Amino acid sequence: MKGHTQKENTVCPSGKNVVRQQPDPGHKQSDRMRATILSVGCLLVVLCCLLLAPPAIAQERLRITSRMYRVVPIEDTMELLGCIQRGKQLRAHNTDSAELMLYTALQNSKRLAFATGIKQASTALANVYIGMGAYTDAIWIYRSAISYCYGVPALRPALYAMYNNMANVYIKMGDFENAATQYRQAITYLEKYQPKNSGEVYNNLGGLLIQMHHYDRVLYYLDKAELAALRQNDTANLASVYGNKSSYYFETSNWDSSVYYGRKALLMGRLQGDLQQEFLALTNMGELYRRGKQPKQAMVYLRQAEGIQSGMVEFHRNQLLIIMGNTYLDLSQYDSAEQCLLNALENALSQGLNKNIKDSYSGLSRAYEGMGKYAESLKYYKAYHK
Repeated sequence: MKGHTQKENTVCPSGKNVVRQQPDPGHKQSDRMRATILSVGCLLVVLCCLLLAPPAIAQERLRITSRMYRVVPIEDTMELLGCIQRGKQLRAHNTDSAELMLYTALQNSKRLAFATGIKQASTALANVYIGMGAYTDAIWIYRSAISYCYGVPALRPALYAMYNNMANVYIKMGDFENAATQYRQAITYLEKYQPKNSGEVYNNLGGLLIQMHHYDRVLYYLDKAELAALRQNDTANLASVYGNKSSYYFETSNWDSSVYYGRKALLMGRLQGDLQQEFLALTNMGELYRRGKQPKQAMVYLRQAEGIQSGMVEFHRNQLLIIMGNTYLDLSQYDSAEQCLLNALENALSQGLNKNIKDSYSGLSRAYEGMGKYAESLKYYKAYHK
């Protein structure tokens, strides 16, 4: 009968009767249908996981973290801030421990809806991934924090910082369009929740638009950033604004204003004893004079920057190497250019700095052409245009 089994008596070698069950054809068809449905269901689950999953490395690392490391509840916000600070300190020599500690701080901050903790722990954990050159993982950390903060109205004032920091990561990846989008999102939340902020986001967007050669609204953002920095007495951001104004005026063929703001940024960094701002201002002045066809004067500033680069952000140090390499090219000092650009390329490849990689290829092609090593020059020329 359809849907049931039939029985068949069989004699085994021992002479005993054995009852063997034989499925009928209708039952086989039902089994095949169930197997097909199960296979399709599994395939859909896998596809959903692939589509919804965060970047692979971050997903796996955080999965391992949550499975192997029990998140100890922390109820005191000051203790949480101390945990974040210890995680930052560990990053220099033990990234795994830093990651675990910062992950713990982030999860507890979310549990307590502690905005400062979420912002600081997310940024510090993203910086761990940035240090590994895993920029997509850092992006995932910020997106996760943004999603959480958006769902808790009391935490929405922290959104501008998250979007701003995520845009900074996109710049390191060379994805300027996405960076601009995130900066504009940051400004939306800045103006809604933190209108008295120092204007860092305005400055960042203005500087990015210069790199994108979209000059029509640059001064609009930089002037807003300058007014906000003056109001808040934020000298570091003010020096950065002056550096961006120097770049803007150079790009728009106003040499005198470009030099004026470049020197103003350098003077402010030195008066404040801010080595990072002094380093950036010196680098900017070097690039300014190099592009102004004065490579010897450019090298004066670049060597000063080289002398204080200890402790600077890797991204900025690599920028200096590329600018120095290009300046040596302008001076026809091809061996020195090669050394700078090879170092820059090695760092850029290890850190995943896409734009720096392209710039290094371009410079090395020129260097080897000047040295008469045409095969090497062609190799880097092809790499640049790949």
